[in-house]
Amino acid sequence: MACRSRFSSVSEATEAYITNLNTHPAYAPFRNSRASMRERGEQLEGYRLIGTLLRYSERGLNYVQFVRQIMRENELSDFDRAKLSEAWSF
Repeated sequence: MACRSRFSSVSEATEAYITNLNTHPAYAPFRNSRASMRERGEQLEGYRLIGTLLRYSERGLNYVQFVRQIMRENELSDFDRAKLSEAWSF
């Protein structure tokens, strides 16, 4: 059975997600792809980057496809240009 954490706020859950993506060894491909995009001067694209998170969920590719569907349906690519505060610059 999967362990599920409870967060007191969306902000707390987001902080945990960001920390996990930026520290856990399983997500090194995500960090490497992000760094490569930055080095080439490309805009970071969440739709492309999510493809590197096959190990984020036991659902693997189904998870990636699900998140991409959510991104399309909610036009979340609009947030690709968003910037985090200095405290969250990875």
